[in-house]
Amino acid sequence: MCDIHKYHGATILPTVYHEEHQTIEVENPIYVDNVIENRIEQYVDVIVERPCQEHHERIVERFVDCPVVTENIIYEDIHIEI
Repeated sequence: MCDIHKYHGATILPTVYHEEHQTIEVENPIYVDNVIENRIEQYVDVIVERPCQEHHERIVERFVDCPVVTENIIYEDIHIEI
């Protein structure tokens, strides 16, 4: 760690600390709530749900539009004379 023992008559100097004290004053503003209460009437639709015991199934055809890969293969007859 320290090779002070290699030098004859050398000593380790004491650690020097410098301390500064500052007082910082922070102004705390006082907030006053300026609350103005107004009454506002809002009309709300109230939905009443009634349970139904009958269930009717409706059959609906579902068409899915998706691209289909089609190959355009052209067949050609080649006559070779022998």
